Amino acid sequence: MQLVKEPIKGGTSIPFYIDNDANVEALGESWKGAGEGGDNVVFVTLGTGVGGGVIAEGNLIHGKIGTAASATGVV
Repeated sequence: MQLVKEPIKGGTSIPFYIDNDANVEALGESWKGAGEGGDNVVFVTLGTGVGGGVIAEGNLIHGKIGTAASATGVV
C-alpha cells in the first residue's frame, strides 16, 4: 500500500480523496453523467474483472471492505 493521500493533500492545500476506479466513476456519473440528479445510481465497469459502484440515497456505498459492488471472483 502506498500512503499518498496526506503528502498530496499537504502539498496542494486542496481536499483530496482516494477510492477505487469504479466508485469514482459512479460518483462522476451521478454528478455530471447519465445518473445526474438521481439519488440512486448503479455503475458497472468491465475490464480485467467486473466491478461497479453504487450510490444509494445520495451516498456512495463502500461495504465492509470497500468493494460493495465488485463482482470479480463471484461465480
